[in-house]
This record gives sequence, structure tokens and C-alpha cells, in this order.
Amino acid sequence: MRNNKTEKLVKASILTSVIVVLALAGFYIPFVGIITVVAAPIVTAMIYKTSGKGYTVISFFATLFILGMMIDPISALSQTIVFYSTGIGLMFMLSHDISQLVEILVIAFFIAIGYVAMVGIDLAFITDMSLTEMIDMNIKVLQESMREAVKLYEGMGADYANQQSVKDIMALNADTVMIMIPASLAMYSLVSAYILRKVSEKVFKPFGITLRKLPDFYSIKPNMLLISSTLFLSIIGISLMYFEIPAGASVMYFGKTMFDITAGIGGLSLVTYYMIRKLKFNKFTRFMAIFLILTTPILTYTMMIAGVVDSAFDFRNTSENGLFGILRRKLKGSGK
Repeated sequence: MRNNKTEKLVKASILTSVIVVLALAGFYIPFVGIITVVAAPIVTAMIYKTSGKGYTVISFFATLFILGMMIDPISALSQTIVFYSTGIGLMFMLSHDISQLVEILVIAFFIAIGYVAMVGIDLAFITDMSLTEMIDMNIKVLQESMREAVKLYEGMGADYANQQSVKDIMALNADTVMIMIPASLAMYSLVSAYILRKVSEKVFKPFGITLRKLPDFYSIKPNMLLISSTLFLSIIGISLMYFEIPAGASVMYFGKTMFDITAGIGGLSLVTYYMIRKLKFNKFTRFMAIFLILTTPILTYTMMIAGVVDSAFDFRNTSENGLFGILRRKLKGSGK
């Protein structure tokens, strides 16, 4: 029994030191920080898997203490919370038998919690400003930089001030950014969760931890319930705006953004499926076709509509419950 506890302690200690090294490298070398954000949560999940909950909690406080001594207490607290909050998502994934979609959603949820906590800590202890005031300050800095850039380009004879992107930046205000924050956080969390889940699949395998392989992108079909939920959320937001409830715009924008992402992924997956399976396009041709679609608004919207329609009809026959499959079976006389 004692040998088992000693082994767990040694493993937790070694992995905790890895987290500390990653955190310090990420703090002092900005480029390494990108790697740290992915690697550190995976290491925390490894502590949980090899040593259990108790040593994971001890590891959290040990990491916090060591980083606090070597950097500063506030930055140490922010980084540790982000690492271990994201790690909790991976721990949940390892301890529960859930679908890959739910795994990604759970990881994304804990990523979002970690970054919300980090911003809250920074606002509470580092600056006297509120979130709105901090956003307003950053917008002013961005707009001032844009004015200088416009002057530079105009000095070279270019009419840069009338570019739509410049106008959009100059029209930004704190209220607009506040509306966009929930959707932006959700997008960041989902993309990060997908990357983290994909990397975890490779990293855990040599240690005997097998995760179910994520499906190929061309076989992904968004659930119709998920699409309906995002639309319903947008409707709720519009209703709140009608009654002049402040949160209405954020809810509406969040629902619209989630709908765009869901429909876009479904449409792009459908297009990719036909390019690979039916048309046999090579990688370069597929890349150019996708680039053309994503940079042409009318093609992008058409792709999104195709994704929504495919979620109901299931033209790829990813399941037996798609309307397309049911109708086809009925026409053949084999369905009920």
C-alpha cells in the first residue's frame, strides 16, 4: 500500500514539475505559451489518471505556490486556474463514457470558465478598471493606431480611409465589443477544445490511455437539434431586445454565431465529402475550392444552407434516421 502511494506521489511530483517548467517557459517565451496552453492541461489530466483526485488537488496548490514564488502571485493564480480548469474538462472526459461531441463541449466549457476566471482575477487585482473601461481603453489604442496607419498609407498615395475594415474598426465601441464577447469566447473555446481533444488522442496513446478516434471531418453531420437550439436562442435574444432587456443583443448575437458555426461546419463537411468520395479531387484542388467558397459570400451562405438541409435529410447516409434515407426506403417499398 505504501509503495503504491509513494509511486503515485513520485508520478504526481514529476508531472507537476513539468507543468511548472511549461508555465515558466510560456511566461518568458511568448511563442512557447501557445504550446503551454495545450500541453499543461494534458499533463494535469495525466496526474489525475496516474495518481488520482487527491494528488491532483495537491498538484494544483504546489503549482500555484511554486509559480507564485518564481513569477508573481497574481500571474501564477491566473495561469494555474487556466491550466487546471481546462484539465478538469479532460479529467471528466477520461472518467465518463460520453460521445466525442459532448467531450469537446465539456472541454470547451471548462476552457471558458478558466479564461473568465483569469480575466476576473486580472480586473480585481491588477487594474482598477471595470471590464467595460478596459475594453474602451483598448479600443481607443486600436483606433489611434489605425489613424496613424491611415496617415501612413495616404502619404503613399493610397485611399486607405475608405476601406470597409477601417470604417468598422473606427466605428467600434465598448458596447459593441461587449455584445461580441460571449460568442467570441465560445468560438475560441470550441476551437481550442477540438485541438486539445485531437492532441490528447495522440499523447495519451503511448501511456495506455485510449480515446475514441475523432471522426474524419467529411463525416461530421451537425445534429438538427443543435441547429434548432441555436436558432431558438437567437429568437430569445430578439425577444429580449424587443422588451429592451440589456442582455438581449448578446444572446441574439451568440445564438446567431453558434448557428453560423454549426451550419458552416455541416456545409463544409458535406462539400468535403463530395470532393473526396464522389469527385475524387486531390488535396490542392480541394484547398482551392474551399478557399473560393469561404472567400465568396454567396457561396459561403449556400454552403451553410446545404449544411442545414443535410442535417435533416442526411444525404451522406451517416445514420438510418435521415429524411433522405427514410424517403428513399419508402420509395423502394422497404420502409414503414
